[in-house]
Amino acid sequence: MYYRGWGVPQDHVKAAQLDQIAAENGNLFAQDDMARDYATGDGVPKDMEKSQFWKAKADAQRSAAQQKKLAAEEAERERVAPLLFLATAVGRILGPYDGHMNSSAGQGRAAPADENPHTSLPQVMRFCAVKCFVLNLVNGHYDAVMEGSADGKVVSTYTVLRFTPESIVMNRTDVSGGVAVLTGRISGSSVVDGKITWQNASGPQGTFPYQLSWGVAISTAKPWGQPPQQ
Repeated sequence: MYYRGWGVPQDHVKAAQLDQIAAENGNLFAQDDMARDYATGDGVPKDMEKSQFWKAKADAQRSAAQQKKLAAEEAERERVAPLLFLATAVGRILGPYDGHMNSSAGQGRAAPADENPHTSLPQVMRFCAVKCFVLNLVNGHYDAVMEGSADGKVVSTYTVLRFTPESIVMNRTDVSGGVAVLTGRISGSSVVDGKITWQNASGPQGTFPYQLSWGVAISTAKPWGQPPQQ
């Protein structure tokens, strides 16, 4: 999204920084992006040695049988991403989308951006790490409110960079100034292998597990207590 400016100001340097974190956490698409960025000098200093390093990392995760499938999925992701923002805007006007097609006039239902539920953003999600938060989709990003909060104050925002079964990447910005990147992959209606990596000079630092769920699985996310000592 930062790379193409979908829903956020275009910023190739920021896109490269987020891709770097995701790539270091084993995200295949982010490793491809880093190979491209270092080869072209887009968002990072041009460095063919680093480009070859990330290309080798990405190639190591592939098999010949998977390459065609991954290319098709990447093309589909590129096609659907702009539609997700359009569908969100339409949904804000017509009412929340309940997951079912409804062509009747005046029913307050927007058509989904794609028939594959993994390429559509859930309207509401539940994030848990030390504490739990409710995430509401607003204008292409998620506003997070602490679960059980009496004032309903937004404490952080989540910008979705990727949301596919193989790869989820989200950027979190706290109102207190904290910044983190979330990675993982989708299984059913929840994220597995979730990791949140903090990017702060002061305050929270390091990488910790998290849980994220929605739909029928929304209640399965649980807090795991205090973070481990670093």
